[in-house]
Amino acid sequence: MFQNRSQYECGLSMVVSDNGAAWSEWNVYYTIQDCERSLINARRLGAYSIIETQDKPGIGRFASITGPDGIKCFIMARE
Repeated sequence: MFQNRSQYECGLSMVVSDNGAAWSEWNVYYTIQDCERSLINARRLGAYSIIETQDKPGIGRFASITGPDGIKCFIMARE
């Protein structure tokens, strides 16, 4: 995670497939208060889950969703 004036602005992580190949990918993360509640609201509005809520140790809880328009994003509740 990278900070700007003590505020988290962005992060970087390694993405590796099952066969060990790594690739580059940009994703948008929206910071929210409650990951489970936000995921329920997103589904009610027509989104579906790509990644169900999970813990990322030292970071918080996150999930990945796709909206009705097909655009993927992540939601994250920081620790």
